[in-house]
Amino acid sequence: MEIPPPHFGRRKTRVVSANEFVRVELMLPAPIVQRLASESAEIGCSMSRIMARWLRELDVLDGETRVSQEAKGGMPT
Repeated sequence: MEIPPPHFGRRKTRVVSANEFVRVELMLPAPIVQRLASESAEIGCSMSRIMARWLRELDVLDGETRVSQEAKGGMPT
C-alpha cells in the first residue's frame, strides 16, 4: 500500500505491505500519554503495544482503511 507524504516531516511516499506496522511520531494530550505510560509500566510492554490494543478494542485497528470502512457504513466523522 502507498502512504503519501504528510504535510510535515517526510517528503517521500512510502510503500509498505498492508499488514505492516509503521512508526509515526504524534503529539497527544498529556493525560493520554500519562495513561499510556502507566499501563506500559504496569503491564511491562511498550506504549506502542498499548496504543495498538486500544485501537483494536475500538475496532479501529483491523487492517481496513478508512475508505473500506466508510463503504461499509462505518467510521464516524
